[in-house]
Amino acid sequence: MKMITDKGANVIAISPETPDNVVKTVGKTKAKYSILSDSNMRIMSAYKVGYALEDGMVKRYKGYGINFAEKNGSNGNNLPVPAVYIVDKTGKITYAHYDENFKERVSVREILTHLQ
Repeated sequence: MKMITDKGANVIAISPETPDNVVKTVGKTKAKYSILSDSNMRIMSAYKVGYALEDGMVKRYKGYGINFAEKNGSNGNNLPVPAVYIVDKTGKITYAHYDENFKERVSVREILTHLQ
């Protein structure tokens, strides 16, 4: 994170959680970056990264104590595919990484090479 901010960039995470739950997440994780609530799914829709968990997965998560109706409010069981976008000061996307396989994450090194 510090390597990114040292390059003059800001890190912002977008969550489908309700605003109150984002506050709880920040407190729990001690996040040093902004986490925004996309409680109306406008951002997920605009970037086409949202998807709905199948009922079987929703039940599985409930078994782990995760209730999407409580965490995400009206967003229900909709989640974003992990994605990274670098947006320059003019609002232009200069880099994008999106992979439906949530295990395939972009490295910090890769992000740093695309920061200007």
